[in-house]
Amino acid sequence: RRATPTRRASAPCRRRPPPWLTRRANGENNCHHLDIDAAGTNATREPRADAYHDVFFTKERSVFKLAPRAFVDPFAYVHGNETRLQVTALKALVDKGDRDASDVGVVSGVADEVRLTLPVERCWLSTAADAATSRVLFRYVGMSEHGSYRIYPGAVQPSMYDPTVRPWYFRARTYAGANAVSAPYEDASGAGVVVTVSRALLRGAAEAVVGVAGGGGGGPAGGAGD
Repeated sequence: RRATPTRRASAPCRRRPPPWLTRRANGENNCHHLDIDAAGTNATREPRADAYHDVFFTKERSVFKLAPRAFVDPFAYVHGNETRLQVTALKALVDKGDRDASDVGVVSGVADEVRLTLPVERCWLSTAADAATSRVLFRYVGMSEHGSYRIYPGAVQPSMYDPTVRPWYFRARTYAGANAVSAPYEDASGAGVVVTVSRALLRGAAEAVVGVAGGGGGGPAGGAGD
């Protein structure tokens, strides 16, 4: 009698990756300043108000953004203009860890926090073309300690942006252990009416909230998450 083969449960995020994923360098963190660091990317300015609302973005990668409190001098960061040299130095710190954080102007531990979120990029890229997620315009994760933020598709973010003070973060933290769904609201970046789904990331037996992951989107009039 023939034995019935055991069916293995499919592992999440292991679908065939889209072509642009195979062209990327593995393990590379990229700053959100696509307007400064545009070399080697397909970053474009999207003019459609119903999608990415005239911001630089790229579907080839995620990007990270640091909250003002992640910098040694938050005031100088918010009111200054970052240069290509500063963006390159920050990227080198996160990717290689070959210099002291204070030399780049950020507090200790920031680079580790950013690196911690990089693996989720592969999952986002491998599911980007799925019909089930076609209306999820942005996916993101915000971390608690230093306020680092990773978003896909990669897009330029406002300098004041701190994920830990956003409604989607508070909602998920309040209802830790459950999916938190928002009512429709106007996107903070002006991309239209959106709905977000977010969930707290918990660590250890105490289930401390170390971050929140989520996604935002909507119908034809919708836009990105806030």
